[in-house]
This record gives sequence, C-alpha cells and structure tokens, in this order.
Amino acid sequence: MLIGEFAHSLDDKNRLSLPAKFRQEMGKKVVLARGLDHSVTISTVEEWGKIAK
Repeated sequence: MLIGEFAHSLDDKNRLSLPAKFRQEMGKKVVLARGLDHSVTISTVEEWGKIAK
C-alpha cells in the first residue's frame, strides 16, 4: 500500500505520469477516482473492487 501526497501536472495531452514506485507497486492497470476532498485517489483494480462493494 502506498500512502502519500504527490503534486503532479498533466502533459500536453492531459495525461498523468505516475512515479516509477507507483507503477512497480500497483501494476499496469489502476483506477483513478475523485476523492471527497477533490483529490485523485489511485487504486489497483483489486482494491477498487473491494471499495465498490
């Protein structure tokens, strides 16, 4: 599990580049969701399935 706060911007094509540590820990497929505080949360597909239940 990764917990933290990272400030990133979008590229010219509105893409978000995730840090290498995130990609190594989470794999190739992730779910991005808007948090209650207008932040973006990043979850693995497995974690998101648990949250969505």
